[in-house]
Amino acid sequence: MYDQSEGRVILNKGGNPREAFNRLVRDKNYVISMLRSGGGHAVTPVTVHMGSKVSADSDSMSPDATPVSWDPAIPRYRTIEIYDNNFPGRRRFIGIDWELNEFCYDREDSPTEVRPDYTGKPIYTLPLSIWRNSRTRPRIIEDSLEILYEIVAGDANVEHEDASGNKWGWDADGRFKEAYPEAKTLFLMDGLEEQTKSALFFPPPGTVPAVTRIRGGGGEYCFHADQGSVMVQLHANSTKGATDTINLETDTKDKLCGFQLTPQASLTNVRACIGTEFSTTETATFDLSQMDLVGKEVFSVALVDGVRAIEVRNTAAQALTYDLKVNAVDYGAGIGGNRYFGQVTVPAGATQTIALADWPQNANLRADTDLDNDGTPDSTAFIDALPSPELHITRTGSQVNVSWDHVPGTTLMTSPDLINWTPVGGVVLKGSQASYSTTIQKSGGEVYFQLF
Repeated sequence: MYDQSEGRVILNKGGNPREAFNRLVRDKNYVISMLRSGGGHAVTPVTVHMGSKVSADSDSMSPDATPVSWDPAIPRYRTIEIYDNNFPGRRRFIGIDWELNEFCYDREDSPTEVRPDYTGKPIYTLPLSIWRNSRTRPRIIEDSLEILYEIVAGDANVEHEDASGNKWGWDADGRFKEAYPEAKTLFLMDGLEEQTKSALFFPPPGTVPAVTRIRGGGGEYCFHADQGSVMVQLHANSTKGATDTINLETDTKDKLCGFQLTPQASLTNVRACIGTEFSTTETATFDLSQMDLVGKEVFSVALVDGVRAIEVRNTAAQALTYDLKVNAVDYGAGIGGNRYFGQVTVPAGATQTIALADWPQNANLRADTDLDNDGTPDSTAFIDALPSPELHITRTGSQVNVSWDHVPGTTLMTSPDLINWTPVGGVVLKGSQASYSTTIQKSGGEVYFQLF
């Protein structure tokens, strides 16, 4: 799944290098797509080579007769010769390790560049006909930009239920049911042949599910719902065996405007996003992160109709804190970007409205807090934006020093092969101290950092 607000891959499903290689043996009319932490890249295949190993810089290959462990007649290493438009006039190669079913491709354009290689499983082949033929899309329901859909990706099963008790998805015993009248679905694929459990779910037009249940497997999951100009998203590390309940909220026109989450067990480090277009030239996404939610208590976030604001509700008997970032753009004024507002607190049992107080500069928020939920604010506070964070990187050989001033709401993203690095003095990626500094030693390859 690709997070458009940050331009990064947040959940990557599958990939099969052997399958990709075999497809190119039969037919070269494909485009190769590769993913990594931070984004992706596409290249054009030229030919394939058996029994050859790619160089570390992906600029050459050499014969290698090493067999796989289970059959001396099967070569372990193969290469895909490609054209990469970032390297015009140069031969480039992707390496395939048949034993591990993994690929590798070096993307370093210069000795001083610090970006990660493409490695592991996520390599795909897409037919050239997608680009050469006329544009098409699945006809799920009548053509409309106002259709609602939901999707859950990651380590979780999902079950949608309508107001009459009809269900689609996986029940508590892991059994799949498809008895939700007039609902449409579109499953995502792992490669071209294996179907995943992640599906775009389209309820009947004009309706939302009465309840969506997310049964976690103990890892990370992402819930996403979208309708017209409104997007809501939830990222959580699930509790194995627990069921988190989501209820979508709608406005007076029965359009999506937010969601309620009731976790069965307490959750930590939860992130919720909600975004919309206020007009054809004005957009904003509110990003609430670093939340700890109490089990069986309701957390909700929704847009406030007619104003540039969101409403956050906390039914727990303890205060809710979160780091707030707002990405807002006014195309007419030519102003846009991220604003960081630090830690915001919603008192126990309270509802809080967060409004952009000085559009389009968005350097100031107004927080109205309703302690008893009678519709009248009991207090008002103004929150100024914090200075934007800056990331400082110095590199001497294999020693890389990274430092930055801590701004709540920011996260440091690093190369996907962090486990292969040797920390010097420890690596701290998140915390509450005023500043971070870490040194990392790596024997070879690239290092990649992004602060967002």
